[in-house]
Amino acid sequence: MNLDKKRIYTILAAIIISLVLLVSVSGIFNHNADKNYPNANLVDKNDSSRRTIVSKEDELEDRLEKILSNIQGVESVKVMITFETNGELEPAFNETVATETTQENDSTGGRRVVTTENKTQTIVTKNNNQGNEPILLKSIEPQVRGVIVVADGAEDTVVKQRLYDAVKTVLQVSSHKIEVYPKNK
Repeated sequence: MNLDKKRIYTILAAIIISLVLLVSVSGIFNHNADKNYPNANLVDKNDSSRRTIVSKEDELEDRLEKILSNIQGVESVKVMITFETNGELEPAFNETVATETTQENDSTGGRRVVTTENKTQTIVTKNNNQGNEPILLKSIEPQVRGVIVVADGAEDTVVKQRLYDAVKTVLQVSSHKIEVYPKNK
């Protein structure tokens, strides 16, 4: 009985020590990541990309609703678009690499070569009215996950097919990602 308690306490102590080490090591890596990109806070991936995605969804939904409401047989339309990815922004970096090589010879004829490389990257920015803005090399648009269209007149199969075809054409998405439903009356 005493041996079992001792074994349980040993296992618990090992788990607690492992957790403490894991937390401290992850803190070291996060701290080093901030050193590598000193002005990385200029591109706030989570907040700005989330706002961009929401505004992109809203803008696309509004434009799609306007055009779909002009289709013959459609009275009012509501559209919901979801994105699979957040898209990707690739900022321009100014990169500096300094390499230093040192050769040492000892008295016994041995030779040692030490090479040190120092690499620094900073995000290239431009000034605008709101302050500094990163210069983007590449911007990949988010991928559409699915589209739902709810419209008056969608109970008619011809109108439903027109709505379906219009969404498929405008967003260039495969047909299994689009659903068209009649609106409740």
